[in-house]
Amino acid sequence: GFMAEEPRDVAAALGFDVEEGDALAYKADYTPPAAVSCGLIMVPHGKTQSNNEHLFQDHSDSALSQLLPEGVEMARRGAAEFVQQYAESMKGNLDKWVLYRTPLSRTTTTADC
Repeated sequence: GFMAEEPRDVAAALGFDVEEGDALAYKADYTPPAAVSCGLIMVPHGKTQSNNEHLFQDHSDSALSQLLPEGVEMARRGAAEFVQQYAESMKGNLDKWVLYRTPLSRTTTTADC
């Protein structure tokens, strides 16, 4: 198996570059392994205390899993980007969209943004 001590080595082995702020991005020469005929949009919730502390976040509504103020701001920016990107496709085609979310309060807070 592949063993790497540096996160950048692991990312590179998987076809990613590590950008400023430790964000992952596909390498310029990345080719998707398959073509898809439909889309899936996954919207992450905003930052929580669990994220901040790099803790495993299960499917619970603990105090550590509630959005931080910066998480709410992240969700607001994400919502604005979502509207900019998808509002036109959704207009008049809402029957072609299916929206799912978990019942957790952090996803409710994110969705309310």
